[in-house]
Amino acid sequence: SMTGLVTRARSLLARHSERIRGRQFLEAVMAAGALVATADGEVSLPELLSRDAVLERVDALQAFDSRIAARSFESFVADIAADPKAGSERALAAVRRFGNDAEAAQLLLRAAVAIAKADARFSIEEQRTVARLCEALGMEELDLGAEESA
Repeated sequence: SMTGLVTRARSLLARHSERIRGRQFLEAVMAAGALVATADGEVSLPELLSRDAVLERVDALQAFDSRIAARSFESFVADIAADPKAGSERALAAVRRFGNDAEAAQLLLRAAVAIAKADARFSIEEQRTVARLCEALGMEELDLGAEESA
């Protein structure tokens, strides 16, 4: 649920308050979002709105101008469109930076899933992409059951 996302985000703030660290986290969230948003071929309006909702609700990201976030997201999307393999690799590299931070990794995944589910279907391509994100973060498969249906 979005409330759970906010609660976890608040506890993250302490560790992600340094400006550079925050910027890297913002990029990682946008990279993960771009990967799931492009998974089924095109970025839908609900996915874009969901991206904005994530930005507004995650305290750790509120220090950033939403235009910076949008530019980061669009840059990852454009790279993936131009060269899916290289573009995806660049996005995964941004995500991997947080592989040793369990809390940040959880939040990244929750944000990605929120964006993936925004258009009311959680496609097999999106599910595979979330699985790749889990792998990049060195995490177990995310349990997408109980909490996300709320």
